[in-house]
Amino acid sequence: MAQNTSNYVHFVKDVPTNPDYPDKFEYHLVESIEELKDLLKEPCNLMGFDLEATGLSPEKDEIVSFSFAFSDREGYNVPCFHDPNENNGNPGLGEEALDLIYDYMVNKAGAVAIHNYSYESQMMEWYGFTKLTDIHKKMWMGIEPYQESVKTNVCINENDVVLRRSGQQLSIFDEPEVQPEYRMMEVKTPFTKDQINHYLRYDMSKVRYFDTMISCWLSDTNDPKVGLKKYEEKLLGWRSSSFADTLDDKINFKYTNYHDPKVIEYTCLDAMGAVGLAHASKVFYKEAKASGQIDMKFVYVLNRCMYNLQRLDRDYLVKYGEELESSLLEMEQELYKIAGHPFNIRSTREKSAVFEELGIETEKSAKTGLRGTGKKALAVRPKGLSDKNNKFLDILLAYAATSTLKNNYIKNILDACDNKLHPNFGRFNFRTTVVPSGRLAASGDKAKTGYFINVNAQNQPKPHPQDYHCVHIDDAPLKIKNMFKNPIGSKYEYKDRIIYKTNKREYEIVRLLDYIFCPIYYLKHEHDQYPDDFPFENEGLEAKVVEGANQHLNIRSIYLPFDIDDDYILSIDYSGQELKAAAILSGEPVWEEAFSTGQDAHKATAMKVFCADGTPYNKEMRKLAKSLNFGILYGMAAYSIYTKGYAKTIEEAEDFYDKFKKGLPTLFKFLDNNAKKGKATGTVNTLFGRPIRVKYWMDNPERKIQSFGFRACCNYTIQGTGADVTKSSIIKIFGKYLNKPEWRDKVKWHSTVHDEVNFSIKKDCARELCKDINSIMTLQVPGKSFPFDTGLSLGLKWGQLFDFEYDTKTFELTHPKWSDLGEKPDCFKEKEVEYDDSFDVEKFKEISEAGEE
Repeated sequence: MAQNTSNYVHFVKDVPTNPDYPDKFEYHLVESIEELKDLLKEPCNLMGFDLEATGLSPEKDEIVSFSFAFSDREGYNVPCFHDPNENNGNPGLGEEALDLIYDYMVNKAGAVAIHNYSYESQMMEWYGFTKLTDIHKKMWMGIEPYQESVKTNVCINENDVVLRRSGQQLSIFDEPEVQPEYRMMEVKTPFTKDQINHYLRYDMSKVRYFDTMISCWLSDTNDPKVGLKKYEEKLLGWRSSSFADTLDDKINFKYTNYHDPKVIEYTCLDAMGAVGLAHASKVFYKEAKASGQIDMKFVYVLNRCMYNLQRLDRDYLVKYGEELESSLLEMEQELYKIAGHPFNIRSTREKSAVFEELGIETEKSAKTGLRGTGKKALAVRPKGLSDKNNKFLDILLAYAATSTLKNNYIKNILDACDNKLHPNFGRFNFRTTVVPSGRLAASGDKAKTGYFINVNAQNQPKPHPQDYHCVHIDDAPLKIKNMFKNPIGSKYEYKDRIIYKTNKREYEIVRLLDYIFCPIYYLKHEHDQYPDDFPFENEGLEAKVVEGANQHLNIRSIYLPFDIDDDYILSIDYSGQELKAAAILSGEPVWEEAFSTGQDAHKATAMKVFCADGTPYNKEMRKLAKSLNFGILYGMAAYSIYTKGYAKTIEEAEDFYDKFKKGLPTLFKFLDNNAKKGKATGTVNTLFGRPIRVKYWMDNPERKIQSFGFRACCNYTIQGTGADVTKSSIIKIFGKYLNKPEWRDKVKWHSTVHDEVNFSIKKDCARELCKDINSIMTLQVPGKSFPFDTGLSLGLKWGQLFDFEYDTKTFELTHPKWSDLGEKPDCFKEKEVEYDDSFDVEKFKEISEAGEE
């Protein structure tokens, strides 16, 4: 949320304190299998379920106990794997208790309420993983070949080894009380080949779950704090003890005495709370209509997708870090040169002094008296700056973003590369209950579980574009074609990449399907440019050009397909998703006609807005129309058009805005009516029904906050529609491919960024998967003449993708998305112009814009 939420008022009022809590609540400890069987004899319509474990990582931590309840007034705790030293030698009821409760949830419970189903299902599905040998763990995750049995070192005195005393964590210098003893043994693999990267025992997709975290969040998606204790107080009127108060000095529930009334009460209340919240929050789930159902289905799908590991290129990462360091040093020298002397770039005081010297006037801090020098202070660039000062600020912002990139991303991804269990692999941490619009968040591993990479996947900047020559491999020069040839007997006829040297430079040329791609380096002369080298020897009109990604300072090239020898990265992104969502919601005829007939919606807008009076069309109009189309959907008005530099004066900005209102009247009517609805009811909805709560913003006396509310009515509604489209498509792909054992080796989910979804797919079925996945993800809304269609890219890594054309009826791939190079300009025929590869701050602009989002 863009606004300060410290004083935010939740859309739903707190219920009064429950007078029955805690005296009329009942908590029971189940101490025998017979008692548990008796309690689970009869079926139920609704039950609550909750687990306690030794930590948050299913790879490293273990289940301790579980609780269940059939009402919000009575609950049962079942100890399974407690520390016997704390419990008179009895750790609990063990695995048989888990078998019984799982069987009951699958076969006898109409619905199972779980708060934070994602965590409980992870712990259940990974149950037994910590007991596997390291080689079996790697086999289960798919990073070692499957074998029915292996010879490996096995600890033969595991039950006697004590790593903690009396519930206290030993320091790293303490020795275990009993040293583990290992013996080389032949060990049978305790899972089948079909269960690789799947589940060992408890398939939680078979449980008819109701995740109360989602239904509670739908009550007000502006509030990402969706903990169980908070909503028990808010919707049920009781406030139970905290985790810390219950455990005292214990490190986790494993080292508690499970007869302790505090422990029994705490654990039972979690299951009882889930039952109560299912009843109390179901109204919000129903109100959300299709989007609520999408969220509920998606939580399991996302969980399973995140089991997959992404391969990380450690060598590239180290090189990338060195490049960033070199770039930082280069930018430092540029800043010193403009300032006239060295200064500490990390010191606000010294930067402020340089601002004073250069005459850069930003708002001073009331507390320190220093001029603001950070991104926030420079969000609105001071007017009237010289070219020199503008360049100084550009470089300063780029320096800060690049430094953040180096210090945060490089370090944290290297930590993931050094994970002993799966070195050079990692996972992104996606969450569903954070972003108000329903888009996914990717927050990193803030809990330091080691299960996820501690980076925000969606904040990593896109690489800068670069043009590539593209030819079918049969049309490539024979010398290059032969360099791509694999030895006879290899699985594939051609290699994926070669290094080719000319007298000017070294090229990395890559192959995807039957096409090869070679980066273009341009000669430049004023406004003209032309390639200065032709490895493909196809100069002129026959030369095909495609857009790829520059590999310099490209952090996404760290991420490789799962199998680097046998996989591609397939990336599907929704083309103009937000504009299409707005066209469907508003019925704006200019956009509907453009999308229905396959025209460019931005050009159609420019023609309608800027050419209505007969003014000739030019490409600059389209560029401006594209910026303003998205800006207006985000609530941009005339003043913002001016401050963001789209207009030279406020009068020109007002003229642009008026022209848009006249040219797209249906869109503006929808935006105004949506805002009126938000003001009247406190809620607006996406196409699929997701409630967007705007009451606090719209009713706020501060004009600035009201303006934010208006923007939320516009863009959250549209973004939320796009989010539901994306999640729906992933659910469909999961059902057809990702959840099928026969496809699990051929296609794996990789990542998602807003309206882009990435997969790791086998090369030998790439065309089939590209066709079918693209077809499934193209969503046709009933009653509309155009779909939410997609763009398709393939690559050997996430940071080097190439767009491909496809037949929109059959979805068959045709060829890369290319254009003709064109004739060589006369200026290059007369004399050769040097290639310009000097330092250019523009290289760092995208990093500057994305580095601290």
